[in-house]
Amino acid sequence: MGIDATSLVPSQLAVTLSLLYAFLPVAVFPIYASLRAVDPALREAASDLGATAVQTHLRVFIPLATPGIVSAVVLTFVPTLGVFVIPVLLGGGKDPLVGNLIVTLFTEFRNEPLGAALSMVVLALMLLTIVVAALLARLRTSRKAS
Repeated sequence: MGIDATSLVPSQLAVTLSLLYAFLPVAVFPIYASLRAVDPALREAASDLGATAVQTHLRVFIPLATPGIVSAVVLTFVPTLGVFVIPVLLGGGKDPLVGNLIVTLFTEFRNEPLGAALSMVVLALMLLTIVVAALLARLRTSRKAS
């Protein structure tokens, strides 16, 4: 791509690219699985009804892919909160993520109570994300049934 690796490594861009590289497959598979179940005849039906390609994607495919999109968000957001090696190795530790902060509190500052409290906050945030995703799925199922 023409990017010098030595100028890229201790930067936020390197951290972002490596997180994208690590978690993109985890996000793609649920979306692919939800779109695989969509009937290909829907594209033709939408065009017969006068929908453009953009309208077809916005009004047909994205609503049908919503369960996969929600799953992808949960499956990438939850592990990303615990990542602590990638920012240290590729970012130089300048811009720490939550995982780095927890590790630093336990190892360098020896502040176990604050590290444990922050870990519980992260756990609560993860559980909240999963609960919201489950509520969205339940809401979608109840709308589909009625």
